Amino acid sequence: MDEILFRYSEKGSRKLSHTKHHRGVDKAGRGRAKGDWVAVIVARDRQYNTFDKCLDSSTGEAF
Repeated sequence: MDEILFRYSEKGSRKLSHTKHHRGVDKAGRGRAKGDWVAVIVARDRQYNTFDKCLDSSTGEAF
């Protein structure tokens, strides 16, 4: 079981919930701002069954 962080992206959506981001400029800056990252939990057992879940909040209450 492991937690992976991905940058939040609205690629392909017609209505953005935030301001535009220009190329060449780091969106998140230094560190990890709360709204810029999405946590994903991935687990795999010995029979190669895989479970993944995108967490809505960092408290772990999304299960």
